Amino acid sequence: MASVKQVPKADTTAEAPTSVDQAEIDTLMRRFFDQGRVPAAEAPATAAVPAAHPRRDFDMASELLERAAQAFDLLIGRCQNLERELEESGERARTQFAEQDETIEQWKRLASGLKAQAEASEQDASALKARCDAAEARAAAADQRAASLERASAQAAGHAAMAEQLSTKLHDKVVSAFGIGSRAHPVLEAVATRAAATE
Repeated sequence: MASVKQVPKADTTAEAPTSVDQAEIDTLMRRFFDQGRVPAAEAPATAAVPAAHPRRDFDMASELLERAAQAFDLLIGRCQNLERELEESGERARTQFAEQDETIEQWKRLASGLKAQAEASEQDASALKARCDAAEARAAAADQRAASLERASAQAAGHAAMAEQLSTKLHDKVVSAFGIGSRAHPVLEAVATRAAATE
C-alpha cells in the first residue's frame, strides 16, 4: 500500500470561513464515491497510467477532507453562535419574565389598594346614608313639631284675643256699673268718705 502523508488538520482557533460552497462539496464527494464503484470493464487501463489515478484520488480525498474540515469548523462556529444566541435569548426571556412578574405584582398591589379604597368608600357611603336618613328623620320630626307649635301658637293667639275681648267687656261693665254717672258711684264715694273719716 502506498504511503499516504498525513493531511494537516484545520486550525479550529482560526476564524471559520464565512461561506462554503455546499454544492461543490457534494459534487466532489459524489465523484469520489462514484469512482470507487466504476466497473472493471469501463475503468481505464491501469498499465497506461499506473500512478496518475491513485494520485488523483489522493488529491481529491485531500481536497474533500480539507473542505469537510472547513465545513466542520463553520458548523462548529454556527453551533457556538446559535448556543450563544440561545443563551442570550433565554436571558432576555428570563429578564422579560421577571419584568412581567414585577408588573403583574404591581398591578395586583394596585388592584388590592383600589379594592380596599372601594370598600372604605362603600363603608363611608353607608355611614353617610345612615346619617342622611337620621337627619331626614330629625327634619321630619322638627317639621311636625313646628307644625304643632304653629297650631298651638294660633290657638294661644285666639285665646289671648278672646281674653282681651273678655277683659275689655268686663272693664266696660265695671265702669258702667261703678263708674261716674252710675247709680253705685255715690254710694262708693260715701263709703270712701266714711272710711277716711274714721281713720
